[in-house]
Amino acid sequence: SSVIDVWYKFNTGSNLTLNINRTLGTASSLGWQLYTSPLSGCGVVATGPSITCSTSALTTISSLQPNTEYKLRVFSTTFATPGTFTLCIAPPPPPPLPSTSPPPSSTF
Repeated sequence: SSVIDVWYKFNTGSNLTLNINRTLGTASSLGWQLYTSPLSGCGVVATGPSITCSTSALTTISSLQPNTEYKLRVFSTTFATPGTFTLCIAPPPPPPLPSTSPPPSSTF
């Protein structure tokens, strides 16, 4: 049996930081690896530089280049039967806005 993988391509747009959020469906154990583009090699063989990899459900990647294409490989970390998963690559949510409430008043 071989490890099954799927490749995705995305562009960062103006973002320097992105969240990679992976949710397991019927897949039992997945990891992912991020590569710069273009990759050289034949078909699914990647020989480009790998930036990072993880098996976490949510990872924040910073220090990305704006308007740059990256490749993301999602792979089974076991030789188990392949299954489904959900993948979302998006900028992190903005920090909360500061409170605009007036300061508490004093009563004399």
